[in-house]
Amino acid sequence: SGKTAAEGASAEGVEKVLYVGEVVLLPEAFRRRGVKSYAEEIAQTAVLYTTDGEIVPLVPDWRGRAFFQDERLRDRPVELVVNRRPGVPWISVLSIYLQDEKGKRAVVDYWCDVCSIPMYEIKDCECCQGPIRLRYRNLPLPKDARPAKPAAK
Repeated sequence: SGKTAAEGASAEGVEKVLYVGEVVLLPEAFRRRGVKSYAEEIAQTAVLYTTDGEIVPLVPDWRGRAFFQDERLRDRPVELVVNRRPGVPWISVLSIYLQDEKGKRAVVDYWCDVCSIPMYEIKDCECCQGPIRLRYRNLPLPKDARPAKPAAK
């Protein structure tokens, strides 16, 4: 297959996990925990600040990138379904759950009303090049995501 041992092992041990907290930029998370740092170097790093105070960095990939781009997703209660890999402190976001305007749990993505296609970051529609909007859909949490273990104190 031509894969290195590290590439072959990368999918082993991956778990689907549910985290609860809020996504903030790393300088704010450090401030909350009393960590002194130079904010300029970490100013654009989005992290999950869990309800028990753990700081978990987000991979800026196809789904997690939205937190780096869209401040409407940050600084508010969030439930994230993620892939967690052994030995990797970053989490890969699979689904984002926020409260909609009525206070109900909703999964969010971006939507083109013309083409009826979902997208996962802010950009023009991949099909018509038109505008997209933040979309809320009332869906339950997936049953196959285990709750995150509390951080070690």
